[in-house]
Amino acid sequence: MIIDVEKLVKQLGKPYHEIYSHGLIPYKTKPYGPIDEDEDEDEDEDEDEDEDEDEDEDEDEDEDEAELDMKREGILLVFTNNSEKNLTEITLRLEDKGKTDWVFPNPMPFGMEPVMTQLWVRERFGLPMIYADAEIIMTIYMGVKEVYALPAPHQYIAAVFTYNKDLFVETVTFYPLERAKEIQAVLEKKRLES
Repeated sequence: MIIDVEKLVKQLGKPYHEIYSHGLIPYKTKPYGPIDEDEDEDEDEDEDEDEDEDEDEDEDEDEDEAELDMKREGILLVFTNNSEKNLTEITLRLEDKGKTDWVFPNPMPFGMEPVMTQLWVRERFGLPMIYADAEIIMTIYMGVKEVYALPAPHQYIAAVFTYNKDLFVETVTFYPLERAKEIQAVLEKKRLES
């Protein structure tokens, strides 16, 4: 089934049931994520732990997410893990490490192409608002990441391009621009502190 990825990306922030009812998600399977076992604890205990939560925010982030992995379509949808299940992030897999003949099966959004290089991305979007160097973590190569704001009229959406060793785009992740600005502020603060 062909998915209108651009229309799906424009649904960021909307609840799962609304997106599903518009026929943008072909799967009947609902997003899933871990259930918070501490939901019934007193608010007083939660207030005491607020300071600790700031330090562990990155570790707990996955617990606040529910996912729907549409592998055949090359799309991963991430939702808030609550009753509404609001769409927070969409990742397109342009490369599949297990398949050499993988081609993204849906039309690409916002004038993008299924095969893109870093040079192509920069010619189209300019310089990134956030740049992260490649890293090797326990023998796993984590590619260069660049974050761009999409051009008008979609300037409220950020696109994160992750590149392989040859600087071809492996994945494109879309999320609200506000989130990208928050990440940018944190990185700038860390840079100034060091």
